[in-house]
Amino acid sequence: GMLGLELVVVFAGVYAAFLLSAYQQTRKADARRTAIYEVLLAEAEQTADFARWYQSYFETNYAEPLLQPYERGERPPIYGLWLPTARQSGTWTAMLEAGVDLLDPAFIQQVEAHRSRVQFMIDQTDRAVRLSDEKIEPVPSQDDFYGPAGRLRKPYRWYPRLLGYLSGNAVNVEASADSLQTAIRLRIAAEQ
Repeated sequence: GMLGLELVVVFAGVYAAFLLSAYQQTRKADARRTAIYEVLLAEAEQTADFARWYQSYFETNYAEPLLQPYERGERPPIYGLWLPTARQSGTWTAMLEAGVDLLDPAFIQQVEAHRSRVQFMIDQTDRAVRLSDEKIEPVPSQDDFYGPAGRLRKPYRWYPRLLGYLSGNAVNVEASADSLQTAIRLRIAAEQ
């Protein structure tokens, strides 16, 4: 009798300690996951802000001054592109690596897809600036860009398409960042 009771008490104590330890580990994991979500949320907010700024800057300084007058048949000046060079911080990778055991694989995939869109925009911007430096900057006169009918000469017809393309990249990154922010906020709310 007494030995059985002692075994039950010992077993109950060990089991309670195990439950307490599991509870504490779960709380630590939840806190770590929430911290990761908060860092990723801040990064997504900054990315969305940058994409909005980039699109506005690009539209104001390049697309509107060229495309609208060109579509009206005018011969607006063409300038080489100067766009800010951006680099992704290592935050995305660091946070995913820190939380790979805590985060849902579908969420990790969403973050990676977003990060890829951002990197694509950065790469395309760098290529556009290099192309502009090679093809636009060396042209000695604005008249060299246009043919007799007032349309862009064949070697420069890519320029208006490039402007639309770069603006579209910023729109895609902004939409991706906004979607990611929503997903993160839902996950943070679910943690609470």
